[in-house]
Amino acid sequence: MSPHTVIRHATLAPMTDLADWALIPDGALVVEQGRIAWMGPNAELPALWQDSPCLDAQGQVLTPALVEAHTHLVHAGERS
Repeated sequence: MSPHTVIRHATLAPMTDLADWALIPDGALVVEQGRIAWMGPNAELPALWQDSPCLDAQGQVLTPALVEAHTHLVHAGERS
């Protein structure tokens, strides 16, 4: 088992600049031990991971570290 996961050719939505969504087309993401180690344009993937086996996202959108924790007013209070 590899100690890291490399995902390439993704459209990354890192949510760093909410004004324009700051999408990174043809992006790459590296996960090591369950944490994001690096993300950015695929062309700038550091040499350390260039030859690693990777998952090809085929342009799919990834939202690294997004936690979607919203609720609806109808559920305010007791939800059981």
